Amino acid sequence: MHRSSSAKTDPSHLATRDVTKKMRYALTHMHMKLLCILSLLLLGLASCTDKEQSFEDRMASLADTRFEAGAYWDDFDELTERVRSVVEEQSGQSLSNLKYRIADREQLSEALRNNLSLQSKALGPQLYEVLAQVDSLSYALMGIYDISTGEILIGKPNFPMFAAMFKDDAINTAETLTAVLIHESAHAVADNRWGLEVAMEELESLEEITGYSAVIEGYAQYLARDYAPLLNVEDAFEKFTWMISAIPEDIEGAERLVLQATTANMAFQYYEGEAFVRAIVEASDEDAIGGLFIDPPIGSAIISNPAWYLDPSLVEKSDLDLVAITNLFEEFYAGEGTTPNQSELNDATLRAALAPLSEKEIDAYMSYILGHRVGAIPKGQSGAMTVLILYDTRSTQDAVALIGLSKQLLEMRDDLFKEGPTRIVKSEYTDYSVAGWSGHSAEKTVSAGGAETEVTTLSLHRGAVVVEISFIEVDFEKENLEDYLEQANLVLDADSQD
Repeated sequence: MHRSSSAKTDPSHLATRDVTKKMRYALTHMHMKLLCILSLLLLGLASCTDKEQSFEDRMASLADTRFEAGAYWDDFDELTERVRSVVEEQSGQSLSNLKYRIADREQLSEALRNNLSLQSKALGPQLYEVLAQVDSLSYALMGIYDISTGEILIGKPNFPMFAAMFKDDAINTAETLTAVLIHESAHAVADNRWGLEVAMEELESLEEITGYSAVIEGYAQYLARDYAPLLNVEDAFEKFTWMISAIPEDIEGAERLVLQATTANMAFQYYEGEAFVRAIVEASDEDAIGGLFIDPPIGSAIISNPAWYLDPSLVEKSDLDLVAITNLFEEFYAGEGTTPNQSELNDATLRAALAPLSEKEIDAYMSYILGHRVGAIPKGQSGAMTVLILYDTRSTQDAVALIGLSKQLLEMRDDLFKEGPTRIVKSEYTDYSVAGWSGHSAEKTVSAGGAETEVTTLSLHRGAVVVEISFIEVDFEKENLEDYLEQANLVLDADSQD
């Protein structure tokens, strides 16, 4: 996916405001579960759904926004042939069967559904929830390589939209279009060489999706960065790359902070993925890239640490069975009709979510963590949710320090969000201990969208292990928590004896 608004005197100003809203909703829904987890646990907010007006209603109200696409689209066929020629010559791969097509958002949605459906084994029941957001995501696509059909679709309506959002006419140009075409053509090169469809179908977990996606997008960026100068679009490529994580200036406050974490997660596969691929090539040669597609890295930590892929003996990881403890969480809190999900957050996303701690404090927070696991259990469509973040730290001292920084972060958020559309109107902290775990609880009331949401978060540690459990619009029952933690103790004690 590629994310890539005018002065008030510009007659398109009102349309720009509308499209900024539209993109805001698209971005917010890109990683809905992640956004909720981060906003509720790390940012201390509690507005995962808009209770005044549905997302679909808002999108429908903005559907008539139009922008001038630009005359350069008349040269689309010529541009695609120039790109095809350069990519073929440089890669040694024939792209004669590759089709390039200008697409509307409905066609972009169809291609995205095709690509996501290939991951059905890994996504499981979550696939249907992800597919439900596809129409929203089509507003965030400048181009997409449809793995199933082997064609590239270019989102013509989104180029002028992004130019308006970021108040930069250079985005709506042939140069940016060329940069996007190069990136998408690089996906076709990878598909020709290693066959993306079969590999996607064989992915079995979110961690495998994370690793493989970073290889796919990282390799495309790796090639595109080398090919862009050959078509004199290196500046446009840099702008396109910047847009992946950019947030419009008029998105402010709580929403901006949440989107910083969300876009950091999305940008990870491009930025960290490219650095990973380049590091592997520099340590060996370009022939090593094939190994990344055939035997891809698993999870985000190894992407951020290419040396671990080259020499697995260097890997730093938790000895605890974090999955087993998270599975227990699901057993205790997942009711009928819920779709629990587990994942890990990459370092870039965590760091973005920890603002406004200082860089020194964020570095310290990250240094404490040996391993972590996130479990989320949505309760219907209301935004109610129970969420666990489980950390294994390096020592009891580090666990206590991590909890201290988490509380400091929440208190800073209390001050930051006293005013504005999202407000923390009540916040109470209490020392808390149960089943051999100790720390604190935070009870918050958050006002957003004309409604109030109640959130209870417990940050507790037992030795070097930390659990942060949040109950969002879900009744907190101490007895159930105690039962869960006692069972978690059994897992921890068994791990310590092994």
